[in-house]
Amino acid sequence: MPTFRKESALLDPVRGSLRRHGYHRQRPEVQFFEYSMDLYAYAPTKKTTTAVELKLRRWMRGFQQALIYQLCADFVYLALPMCAAERVDRPLLAKHGLGLIGIHPEPRCIVLLKARQSTVVMPSYRDFYVRLMQEKCP
Repeated sequence: MPTFRKESALLDPVRGSLRRHGYHRQRPEVQFFEYSMDLYAYAPTKKTTTAVELKLRRWMRGFQQALIYQLCADFVYLALPMCAAERVDRPLLAKHGLGLIGIHPEPRCIVLLKARQSTVVMPSYRDFYVRLMQEKCP
């Protein structure tokens, strides 16, 4: 069974999965202060935003980054290859409202833990990114 060798290989499966859920406006590598969100997406019909942090294995580092992204996105997910996602501390993510996506090499995504809507989102940050998403996306 093939495995993911680069974090960038995780992007397309996640983008496709989000697109199927109405997130038609997407941008990879969106700057948030000194961090770079791997994917930021906006669903115009739902008027919701989602940020995704991709990691090959170091999920705790991804967890720390994802916590910060709750300031600018309605929902935040950590996405890893399935073999790494199975080792993530799901109760810890759930405690903080973060979601978890496992990615199979086929590739396909499975939401292993649904994110809760962020309670710390800052409207000014979120609105800035919504405006960015409404511009022409790459």
